[in-house]
Amino acid sequence: MAHLKFIERSLFWVIICLAVVLCIPAMSRGFFYDELYVVTHFLQSHRFLDVFSSGDDLNLANHLGYTILAYFLSHFLGLHEWVVRLPALIFGVASIFILWLFVRRYIGKTTALISSFLLALSPPFMAWSTSARGYSASLFFAMFSTYLYFLLLDKPSKKLIFMLALTNVLSLSFHVFCLALILAQLFHLICFAIDNRREFLAKKAFLLSGMTAVGCSLFFSALIYLPLRWKMLVFNASMHKELFPNFPMVLLKDLLSVPIWPLGVVLLAWMVIGLINKKLRFVRSYILFLFLVPLLVWVSKPWYLFSRFFAFLLPFIFLLIAQGIVLTVKYFQGRFKVVIFLIIGLILSFVIWFWRTQPSTMVEDFNGQYREIVGYAEKISSDDTNFCAFGRNDDFFQFYSNRPIKTFKTYNDFQLFYHQQDSILCFATIGPPMEMEHKKILIFMLNNNFKGRVFKDLWLFAIK
Repeated sequence: MAHLKFIERSLFWVIICLAVVLCIPAMSRGFFYDELYVVTHFLQSHRFLDVFSSGDDLNLANHLGYTILAYFLSHFLGLHEWVVRLPALIFGVASIFILWLFVRRYIGKTTALISSFLLALSPPFMAWSTSARGYSASLFFAMFSTYLYFLLLDKPSKKLIFMLALTNVLSLSFHVFCLALILAQLFHLICFAIDNRREFLAKKAFLLSGMTAVGCSLFFSALIYLPLRWKMLVFNASMHKELFPNFPMVLLKDLLSVPIWPLGVVLLAWMVIGLINKKLRFVRSYILFLFLVPLLVWVSKPWYLFSRFFAFLLPFIFLLIAQGIVLTVKYFQGRFKVVIFLIIGLILSFVIWFWRTQPSTMVEDFNGQYREIVGYAEKISSDDTNFCAFGRNDDFFQFYSNRPIKTFKTYNDFQLFYHQQDSILCFATIGPPMEMEHKKILIFMLNNNFKGRVFKDLWLFAIK
């Protein structure tokens, strides 16, 4: 028994080390758009209150807690890529640990190891754990809040009530969609009360503890964050777009990071098998409601709808897949067991190969080229060359440049600059939204056949 326990824990720490080793190379890559927005607008500020002064800013409001952590770390250790991303890595690794603890306690040791392994290798996990955003924190709080919630139902205590309420309140500061955790707990408590109505008196302490924790979570979340985010909430409530009919399929594909056919179908089948398992009876309604949240958001047709907003689903997806794999092996016992092991091993090997060689579109969104394009411009230009920039957030390029970069509010300003310089390289962020004056600059360059080089959605124009 002690020998098996040692092997299990050794395998788990190998998974943790593997996750860290795979994430470290991406920690020092150049900032992408969302990261640079926070860096240039808030982290470079020397006034901490500036972080709170733009609570209606959509880019900041969804990741307020992360911005605060990054602010203190960058002012203490320096404004470097790895420093700003360090909290994301810590939250990501911690989410693997809590997933393992939760699944090991309530489902099984083998399922815990498999789900932890899959989470550690998944492309979304690596992207979120190496990006200065709150998505890896969503993973952590999803598992930590869930773990505390079920511990509270097992053994009610004031300490657990306080810890659960505090965890839920903090989770919302890292991403507003973590509200789904609180709502799932509320829904699960209601289902729990209905299923056990004949034993209500015996379960009264459990229900009261759970309701107290969930109620405190909702109350203090509204008290703390609503004043900072009311403009954002009003904006999203009033602005709608056409229904995106394929979003559920896109969400599944992005989170699994494999083609829907055939790998996605196999993984989805394992999820269904894992969900109907009797071991999940106590937590099934909780997980189902978490998966219902994206559907409710989808049909409401919000102005902003991205797969990464539902990061909290990722550990539960791999929990279900892992349990489905375990049940498949148990079902085919006997002479077919070796064959099933080989088939499952081949499928998982192909999934992992695909993860390592074919990054998903969502993962590509977390890679920018600002550092590369500025470095290339400085390499090919002389000291007499003047830099300029236009397009959305044209001031981002200055962060990586050792030379001053001129930006323009109007087309006339650009024309004046153009006629005064002998040698010019101009950076541009191509894509909506682009102001009309900046569109005129772009049209001028295209009409005059200025040579350009593309760095993803960024352009470098050799004007003179």
